[in-house]
Amino acid sequence: MDDTRPDDCCFASVTVPSRVESVRLAASFLVQAAKNMHVPRADDSLFELAIVEALNNAVEHGHTGQGPGAVIVCELELTDQRLTIRILDQGPGYVLPRVPRSEWSADDIMSIPESGYGLSIIQGVFPTVRTIRRRPGEFGLEMSLTF
Repeated sequence: MDDTRPDDCCFASVTVPSRVESVRLAASFLVQAAKNMHVPRADDSLFELAIVEALNNAVEHGHTGQGPGAVIVCELELTDQRLTIRILDQGPGYVLPRVPRSEWSADDIMSIPESGYGLSIIQGVFPTVRTIRRRPGEFGLEMSLTF
């Protein structure tokens, strides 16, 4: 974690290769960082699932034509009681489709369909989800929740 920020703000980041094998490692890092920052939802299995879905989307859709050196940058920031997670890739970006929000619970985790519900799961955990472009060649998904 970056200790140069004010006490009411915490930051953590990790950069991983854009490969399926990196998804669990990056997700584990983000979940543990959120736990270390005392984010209440971090203990919820759907919290990790939402992060895994965002990372899978970055691997699957974010690096078309980028080659084997493509990376995913994962950032986690806590300011006051607002947690923001950014999953950044080097892909061309996209417009978020409108997806009806679902209220998933931990009891539903075994019955969630395998495809087509990633964004719905993400929005079920993170009420604010938007796409961001920080600079050319860096596109991402920003997910936030307040507690």
